[in-house]
Amino acid sequence: ENTGKQDHQVRIERLLNGTSVRTWLTTEDHNTMSEYVGGIARMGTGAVVYLPMRLAPGTYVIYCLVPDAVTRAPHIEKGMLRELTVR
Repeated sequence: ENTGKQDHQVRIERLLNGTSVRTWLTTEDHNTMSEYVGGIARMGTGAVVYLPMRLAPGTYVIYCLVPDAVTRAPHIEKGMLRELTVR
């Protein structure tokens, strides 16, 4: 559920070959370090979305690229990302 005051999205990428989130964040070419596995398109405030997925074991990064309404910086640059480990 998007309980915030801005639109959001969810992007999920599986990190490849032991890549860390820190390394992934500092590269310009994410395609060599991760593979997109799914996500949710832009959703407005109050939206409720379900995303059932089966993730293979590994490390994933979950993030949002929607630009902030005031600064226009992508939400990922404001810290909207999480690391997820699936065992």
